[in-house]
Amino acid sequence: MINRMLQIVQKRIAEHPEIEVTYFEADQKKEGGRYVSKTASVKKIDEFRKNLVFQNGDIIHIRDILELNIPVK
Repeated sequence: MINRMLQIVQKRIAEHPEIEVTYFEADQKKEGGRYVSKTASVKKIDEFRKNLVFQNGDIIHIRDILELNIPVK
């Protein structure tokens, strides 16, 4: 399902689509981490590094994504 949503985002990448994404964020000080949800506009999908790059500069590794949605406007 995530791959399918990423394909839709890739087709609309010129529009910088806004997405809702829930992903795992590793703790920088100890083992473990937490799940984080955010809504942001996608700048690009870096297929080489397997990352989502957002307009605000945030980067999420695709393997860390739990859920991805494109909000209906």
